[in-house]
Amino acid sequence: MPRPTAAVTAPGRPPKRHRTLFWLVAVVMVVAASVSAVAVLAGGAGRSGGGASRVSSAEALFEQMMASNARATRLAAMAVARSCQEAAPGTPSRAVSLADLARAVTLRQSVLNTLGTNQSELLAMPDGELLVTDLSQATNAELTVDKDQQGWLQDLQATGCYSAPTNDIDYRAASVAVPAAVEAGQRLVTAWAKVDPTARSPR
Repeated sequence: MPRPTAAVTAPGRPPKRHRTLFWLVAVVMVVAASVSAVAVLAGGAGRSGGGASRVSSAEALFEQMMASNARATRLAAMAVARSCQEAAPGTPSRAVSLADLARAVTLRQSVLNTLGTNQSELLAMPDGELLVTDLSQATNAELTVDKDQQGWLQDLQATGCYSAPTNDIDYRAASVAVPAAVEAGQRLVTAWAKVDPTARSPR
């Protein structure tokens, strides 16, 4: 049985203001992911060979975790953007979106697990304590959004998009959680760019 939703105030399509809010949120999250991905790729390309030190190994691991977070954000944003392309409940396209959100959640959890397992090595990086803290906070904040979005799409899959799909408790929770997730992601990218000058966002 789907979770209860807030009372629908009017039939038909959801209010334009609410539709615009969530699609704008999705765009912001995609942009945040793109910046993270650019930082990862630039950082990897900017390093030359040489002996694999404990710090360089940690940096490579950190880049992998950032790439995982960026992929998770893209998966979640695309899933949300597709959520009401078909109004009916139980649609195959929404099932695909739910699968993408599940993969996003798995990616976030793998990042958190890797952080816990390799904490001592990651702390050896320049500003390692700050980076580990920022990555942990960003991943947890983004995971909260992913799980709220999962709940929303599960409700849509059960009831469809016929009335006011944004009047859903999980949708509202995700909308509230998104700004903190975006801020934490931007803080992470900024901190990493200071440690690695080759990790630049696009102009």
